[in-house]
Amino acid sequence: MLARFYLVGILILIMSTPNSAAGDSSWLLLEYQNEGYPIVMKVMEELPSESVRDRFGWLTVISWKYDRTENNGMPLPAVNSQMVDLEHAIDEIQENELCVQVYSKTGNGLKELVYYISDRDEFMTTFNEVLADHPRYPLDIEFFEDPQWGDLQTVHKVYLKKE
Repeated sequence: MLARFYLVGILILIMSTPNSAAGDSSWLLLEYQNEGYPIVMKVMEELPSESVRDRFGWLTVISWKYDRTENNGMPLPAVNSQMVDLEHAIDEIQENELCVQVYSKTGNGLKELVYYISDRDEFMTTFNEVLADHPRYPLDIEFFEDPQWGDLQTVHKVYLKKE
């Protein structure tokens, strides 16, 4: 259930996604408040083509909980550095066209990286291979069947006010 969110500001960032499966995408960077803590969210501005959506029917949420009592609910620099390392590792999986990142959120003690994937077993095998030389991260990974990309559409409605 969504808590009360207040949109503090929107900064539009135009950047190319590293995933050729989704083509070039524009991204938006949002900041809002949740329980008095800032949340920073990066979200794909538009849905990718129907052919991409047809290929990637599994919503995949990678969650990393951390201590929110310091740094105004944001990760401390050492933890943030590890989170960046994780994201760069997942970029390798995107380059192999096994997933499409659609948004990420950081703040209030939680980092969420959200992707659509085509095959859970193949994704997890590659994920574990790519992260084999990394330290063990405190991650939870959940999979949801979402062939209509309803989660990203909901994010667009709630945060971008798109119908």
